[in-house]
Amino acid sequence: MCWRTRSRSFLELDVLEDGQWPQIINRHIDRNFTVTKLGQNGGAPKKQVVERQTNLQILMERLVTPEYEFPLYNLQVGKEEELENAQKRITYELALKLDFLAKAIIDATVKTSGLRATLNLHPSIQSANIPDANDLDLSGVNTATKWDVEKFKRVLDYVARFTADTSDDLGDLRVKAFFIPSPNLRDIWDFVSLVSAYDGTSGNPPSGVVADPKNTVPSEERLAIYRSGKLEQMFGYKFAIVPRNTLVSGSNNQNYVSTNLPIGYFWTKPSQDSVVLDNSPKMQKANKNSIFMSKTIQMAAMSEWTKNCLRVKV
Repeated sequence: MCWRTRSRSFLELDVLEDGQWPQIINRHIDRNFTVTKLGQNGGAPKKQVVERQTNLQILMERLVTPEYEFPLYNLQVGKEEELENAQKRITYELALKLDFLAKAIIDATVKTSGLRATLNLHPSIQSANIPDANDLDLSGVNTATKWDVEKFKRVLDYVARFTADTSDDLGDLRVKAFFIPSPNLRDIWDFVSLVSAYDGTSGNPPSGVVADPKNTVPSEERLAIYRSGKLEQMFGYKFAIVPRNTLVSGSNNQNYVSTNLPIGYFWTKPSQDSVVLDNSPKMQKANKNSIFMSKTIQMAAMSEWTKNCLRVKV
């Protein structure tokens, strides 16, 4: 699975035709609707304030790989079959570039505070119930640089706060995937070795003291992790854990959480994408070919969608 998965996990894909430009349309709606009860003889209904709308037009950009040269013949053993490998190499490099651009957008939009100010909450919503940050530093919770049950709970708690009553479409925010540095995958495996909920010193079933309630993992879940190496659900949320070697581990670790909702758009124009192979006589005379790839894209985040992802330091 290539890194392109990251950009598609956080950004909504929008394929454009040649004559189209990407636009961000912000609809500033007055959400302070008042539902009134009319008396038997009628009442004085109110008309809602007309919404305001802004359009931001964005220019597309073109990405291009370096020209990749490869030999045609090994003069001792015959023809080199390098074209397929060259195509794989430049495809990998281009996909990696797309995901670094997507990561930069996420890093630029996450907030350590002030998240509530980006939301258009109904006045009846208790704003204190809504998180004010989606850039979480959990390094002071239990063991630094390690994922544990309590840290998963805090991330899931963030998502759980955005219940159906905070959304116009009455839909919950749901966690989709955890992108973690590959060395931290072992943190999940360590759940298999956690102590049980009880010390087991007396009684059948045990009636002893709860040993580690916050970090207890049910036996069937530990068995599933032991068999598959994966943690796929917790507290009613199903998700994927995706290890990545391009994320920093250790004291300055980087983890990202995507949800069922995007934070912005990923625009493409496939009609303008190209793969150019140079097998001209001049190149063949030099016993080589070259290939490069280009792609027309643009990415942008929506400020009111910032809440739909998290960056987490464990």
